[in-house]
Amino acid sequence: MDSQHALLKSTGAEKSLNWVPLLDQPLHVVRKLRLVCVSAGFCGLILAHKIKYDLKMDDFIQLQIYEKNPDVGGAWYENRYPGAARDVPARESLYYFVMAARLTAHRQIPVFPFEPNPNWTSFYACGPEIWRYMKDTSVNGKWKLSINQLGNVIEDECDIFVNASGFLNKWSWPNISRLHDFKGKLLHTTNW
Repeated sequence: MDSQHALLKSTGAEKSLNWVPLLDQPLHVVRKLRLVCVSAGFCGLILAHKIKYDLKMDDFIQLQIYEKNPDVGGAWYENRYPGAARDVPARESLYYFVMAARLTAHRQIPVFPFEPNPNWTSFYACGPEIWRYMKDTSVNGKWKLSINQLGNVIEDECDIFVNASGFLNKWSWPNISRLHDFKGKLLHTTNW
């Protein structure tokens, strides 16, 4: 008896090797697609807003967002080094790179188009101010987010997976020969 047949027999499904289980529900029952997104940074939060408000797909998609940090913000939550700030004006938006088809200009600083902030404290917004903006925007009730930070691996199933974790928090040392022979303290700006 091969292992597949043994498994079928042990589960009581030994009817045939071609046996297919049937769903225990009526035909044509509409179900929500389960969409799992990794990261509650700008991309994950924009995805949630698009599904709920722009596309109005709340009735069709069940969105689950997992975030490794205890709060929203992605790189802007993590960047805690002194003087962390953007190098482009604060009234511009990274969001527009994602939605470039709608725009005539590419902009580069994080601002949600559905929650503009004309009151940045400086021309080049600092990291804590950008994170506070994201936090305040996510708290005002525009999104339904489920972020699990339980310290263990969570098993989940989904119909759609979106990895919005970005690249700013996956740092690595440069490939420099004898780098780790250096006797001083090695520092990396992304791992302050």
